[in-house]
Amino acid sequence: MLSRLRYYTTLFLFGFFGYGFLEILWRGYTHPTMGLAGGLSVLFISFVSRSLKSLNIVYRAILCGLFITCVEFIMGYIMNIRLHAGIWDYSQMPLNLLGQVCFSFSVLWCFISLPIMTLCEKFYLSAVESCR
Repeated sequence: MLSRLRYYTTLFLFGFFGYGFLEILWRGYTHPTMGLAGGLSVLFISFVSRSLKSLNIVYRAILCGLFITCVEFIMGYIMNIRLHAGIWDYSQMPLNLLGQVCFSFSVLWCFISLPIMTLCEKFYLSAVESCR
């Protein structure tokens, strides 16, 4: 039980700090809600990489990219539209939805999810091995 909690906590923290790090690299700053989005996204990517192994890797990457886009939209809707926090605005990007998400970043999330799936699989295998 404790090893499972440690596994999921580690994944969440990897996503929390990883997403923030990517944002800082990309635009120079981040917001704590993006950490939450990243943590949830990595947990989902881990689930997809383990539970949907029979699904083609391209479809798994698309599924992960769609999930991340949905999480980012929900966070953006709450923070930017409802609470007027003004954390980001993609309204100038082509194919955006309410300025919160856009097609080009959704595609990018699909590609970014590929190495994360591999890392999650390797981490899971090492976590399982350490429990034996």
